[in-house]
Amino acid sequence: MLTVHLKDLVFYGRHGVYAGETETGAAFQASLSVSYDETTHDLDKLTGVLNYEELFAIIKQHMDTPTALLEQVADAILITLHQRYPYVKHALVSIWKLEPPIPHFQGKVGVTLERLF
Repeated sequence: MLTVHLKDLVFYGRHGVYAGETETGAAFQASLSVSYDETTHDLDKLTGVLNYEELFAIIKQHMDTPTALLEQVADAILITLHQRYPYVKHALVSIWKLEPPIPHFQGKVGVTLERLF
């Protein structure tokens, strides 16, 4: 099993349930791990492996689409991933809101969604 990782990608998005979040936006961080059976692919060619640039484009597409809940964003990423790459066996995506609008809160909040296909 081969796993491809994209880690700590930073985006500016308009995700959230409060008006201020969708109007002004916020910083987000996302990571993705995707596993597949490498014995069925030609590892000597870019066309035989999962392309980091294409995986990044999937994440960016959904991070650029305003959505109320991070759970929805994570789900959409994994759905798109599986539709484009049906041979993927396992995927895990984490999304963090770096400065959530919570009074007196320092840190980040996030979700992780894992799927076995």
